[in-house]
Amino acid sequence: MRCVIGTVVICILYLCAVHDSAHAGLNEGARISFSEASARGDTLECDLLLTSAVKTRVVDLMFRLPEGVEFVSWEDGDFFNAPLRIGPTFHEPSRRLLVALAVRGRQPVTDASGNLGTLTVRRTVPGDLEPSLLEAVLVDDGHHEDVVVTGDSPKQSPGHRVTTPLPARLALHPVSPNPACPNTVVRFDVPEPGATVTITIYDVAGRLVRILTDGRRSPGYFSETWDLKNNRGLQVAPGLYFCRMEAGEFKSTRKIVVLR
Repeated sequence: MRCVIGTVVICILYLCAVHDSAHAGLNEGARISFSEASARGDTLECDLLLTSAVKTRVVDLMFRLPEGVEFVSWEDGDFFNAPLRIGPTFHEPSRRLLVALAVRGRQPVTDASGNLGTLTVRRTVPGDLEPSLLEAVLVDDGHHEDVVVTGDSPKQSPGHRVTTPLPARLALHPVSPNPACPNTVVRFDVPEPGATVTITIYDVAGRLVRILTDGRRSPGYFSETWDLKNNRGLQVAPGLYFCRMEAGEFKSTRKIVVLR
């Protein structure tokens, strides 16, 4: 039991490291390709191949499943040897699927190429709908990150980078990870320019704990990190908290669990 708990804690810490640094890392030259889907009836299998990775510790993947495509399974590949993994976690409102893989042990994967894993989905309506890879982030041995894929194309070829389409609506996504760690990420979408966005944390008594952001935003996909501290810089107590986003008439709230 202690081993299982320790593994989960280590995996959460690795996932937090994905968002812990804004500095470019060693993997600017790495490439991820989302292979042609292999179809068996209404079931599709898509392989993710990573090439030219350098001292890699974490790979953070975000997929989008269009309406009419259901998640079936994720099978780890051979890039990491028995990786620590968080997810797959499916966020229904945004149709996003998150998978985070981390190296097991102290040594990063050095100068390597391999299969990150196989995503299996099922079409529930007729047509040629397929999942897409929205973003892939690699974290190196110095905890620096490189975004090696960004876009909304069903297949990403090595070296191919495209601009992510703007979101269709305002949205506050479930925080990740949850239960929270000291670098829990709050993701939100802004579809139009000039929107004033306020994101705050409240406790169960409705008292303001922390203001994460309050200002005008350009259109795009954003994230804020909560370090589990209040506005005075003090660590919050374990318990249930609420993350609230307000932008004009839009209001949305997500639950956050803080453990010790």
